[in-house]
Amino acid sequence: MKNLLIFAVIVSIIIASIVLSIAIEHNTMEVFCKEIDTSECSFDYFYAIFIWLTWFIPTFVAQSAVYWLVLSLVKRFSNRGLKP
Repeated sequence: MKNLLIFAVIVSIIIASIVLSIAIEHNTMEVFCKEIDTSECSFDYFYAIFIWLTWFIPTFVAQSAVYWLVLSLVKRFSNRGLKP
């Protein structure tokens, strides 16, 4: 189970990072800028972390639920096969 949780964390980190990088690349309305100025954009790290976490947490929770369900079903059906 520990290995599956580590795998879920790694996959969630990858998915959240990909989504955040796509959001930053397509920042046409400059939503990641603290102050909208014509010359430069001061990057809003708190908003970026918020976006990253809004993808990481649901992805991790969903994967953990699926892994738990699959493991519990495997345990349940494997115990049935061992009984005489």
